[in-house]
Amino acid sequence: MKKVSPIDVLVIGNGAREHAIAWKFSTSPSIGRLYVAPGNIGTAGIAVNVDVDVNDIRALLAIALKFQVHITFVGPEIPLALGIVDLFQEHGLNIVGPTRAAAQIESSKSFAKHIMKLAGVPTASYKQFSCAKKALEWGRNASYPLVVKADGLAAGKGVIIAGDYREFADAVDITLSQMKFGKASEMILVEDFLIGTEVSVFGFVDGSNISALTAAKDYKRAYDDDFGPNTGGMGSYSVPEYWSDELAMEIRETIFRPIVTTMWEENIPFVGILYAGMMMTSDGLKVLEFNCRLGDPEAQVILMRLESDLISICYKLLNESLAEQDVLWSESSAVGVVVAAKGYPDKYKTGFSLGPSLDKIQNVMVFHGGTAMDHGRVIGNGGRLFTVVGINNSLNIARETVYKALENVECEEVFYRLDIANS
Repeated sequence: MKKVSPIDVLVIGNGAREHAIAWKFSTSPSIGRLYVAPGNIGTAGIAVNVDVDVNDIRALLAIALKFQVHITFVGPEIPLALGIVDLFQEHGLNIVGPTRAAAQIESSKSFAKHIMKLAGVPTASYKQFSCAKKALEWGRNASYPLVVKADGLAAGKGVIIAGDYREFADAVDITLSQMKFGKASEMILVEDFLIGTEVSVFGFVDGSNISALTAAKDYKRAYDDDFGPNTGGMGSYSVPEYWSDELAMEIRETIFRPIVTTMWEENIPFVGILYAGMMMTSDGLKVLEFNCRLGDPEAQVILMRLESDLISICYKLLNESLAEQDVLWSESSAVGVVVAAKGYPDKYKTGFSLGPSLDKIQNVMVFHGGTAMDHGRVIGNGGRLFTVVGINNSLNIARETVYKALENVECEEVFYRLDIANS
């Protein structure tokens, strides 16, 4: 594949993660035309938004062909699970992300467990159920707490922690009986509850080679001190205080390399961004889950720390020429806090004005997600509205900068956690 300049790029997605991805591409000296489909009001300031549904992969193909983009970069997981990479490759287009088969490492938790077993990667012991009655019968004699997971994609919300049998029965009812998460709920996994320190680890993979890894800590619960329901993520920071070269090497050799090697040997090579959520327990590292793309809000903080050119990384992924030294991460710390609509992740209002708040936010990056423009006003149009990110050599200063900026958010219809990166 011959690299050309300038490079026209299409980013797929409409969240704060995709705003961060588009921003990173916009900083490349090789960038030509930059498109985001469908994008948001944040990406509109740095790219051309194209009004195409993020899950309509054939319409996205038509856009890529129409604009003759050199690279397409997929943000969210659903298009990957639908096979957008396979479709683009059939038409000779460069696209960064795993094939539909490889994306099963996220889209099917049972598939991920199978691969982990083949690779010898440590993970929580588990049971699978597609019948609610059998799950309930098994649960009567189980030891608690347990973790109930929808097998398929559930936007980060398909995980329920059951502290006793009653909570387990409720979780089984919500998932298998009520099918709250749609097709994702056709099967559930019930795992042992792991105790330890959680860490999210990211690396670029070209099928066989793995880049230098980086890490972030994210906050899934809606409220301070990890209370409230699970969300898509209320904040993140990178890197955690416990991250070290030694830990990175251990994760690389005992988690990432066995998985990448096994998928290659199974003829389902993984190309793209591999994201491992894991727990550091008293018994060692154990994987909670794999994702096949950047996280949200983790992308917003780790991309602020990415020193290497993202276009260059994409070509190396597509050429299977990625090496660890090709990807450099800054030693600075980045902190991101998500501002959400009150009521999220359950019922919340939309259409309310965010007023002049965003104009007053300074010395930080603001990555838009669930916002929209209405007659010149920025309004709420989703659950997670935007992510405010600060970066500094000092984690504490980065955190203070973000929360100082957030003091300007005066809208009564929003909330955010106050304990992100609070050691």
